[in-house]
Amino acid sequence: MRFISSALVILVLTHVSSLTAAPRLHTEEVRVKGPTIIAFVPSDSKNSQEEGAIEGAAHLRFAITGTPKCVSPLRPKVYLLYADVISVQNGRNSRRFEAHRLGQSVSAILVEPGRGPEVTYSVEGPSTLQYLLRQAAHSYWAAIECRQ
Repeated sequence: MRFISSALVILVLTHVSSLTAAPRLHTEEVRVKGPTIIAFVPSDSKNSQEEGAIEGAAHLRFAITGTPKCVSPLRPKVYLLYADVISVQNGRNSRRFEAHRLGQSVSAILVEPGRGPEVTYSVEGPSTLQYLLRQAAHSYWAAIECRQ
């Protein structure tokens, strides 16, 4: 009887543990080889029909379309990623960024070899990234054309 109750307790604890386990976070890795803009939104936004997720991704696309033009002739490599975690490999250094810890989870990272990253994210709505990303590019790369 004691054996059966112990086995039952283990079975119940295993079942409860599997129900409360955190969802697996989708991670993308980016190796920095030159000036880079990494824009990202949480992975669950990729196929979402929720208006906020669609709007956030759209504003992020607008921001990363306009910003490379104002940093010309720099020509940064641009990524748009649907990921919960971004791992940025810059030479021997590696940094991780979690979308859900950055403002409203709609974010961008400016980085180049040998320099620390500049992280930009929306706090008052994803449309602000169109302005904020250009301002960050102005500050990070001294791109006069990006000044707002």
